[in-house]
Amino acid sequence: MPKKITPPTLPEGSWPRRLNPDLAAEYMFEPSAEAFLAKVGTVYPLPQIDEPGRRLWLRDKLDAVHFVRAEQDLQNFIGGIKRPSFNRKRNG
Repeated sequence: MPKKITPPTLPEGSWPRRLNPDLAAEYMFEPSAEAFLAKVGTVYPLPQIDEPGRRLWLRDKLDAVHFVRAEQDLQNFIGGIKRPSFNRKRNG
């Protein structure tokens, strides 16, 4: 009896280095591949591999988008905090 071959599976919580549109959309928290593709070239980078029937994004390039978004979110959060003025003279 021939040995049954099963496809490899990724450990839970890991992502492949190259992502097709469906995986890239999920990785970037988009509701669908169509929503992700609509933002390619503006919000998201162009695919690293763009051949007929094969479009792949590098996870590293998408991580850079995550980093920029996190940095913007942090700046917006810090900008909204009312900081005390330490240059004010104290009473007394």
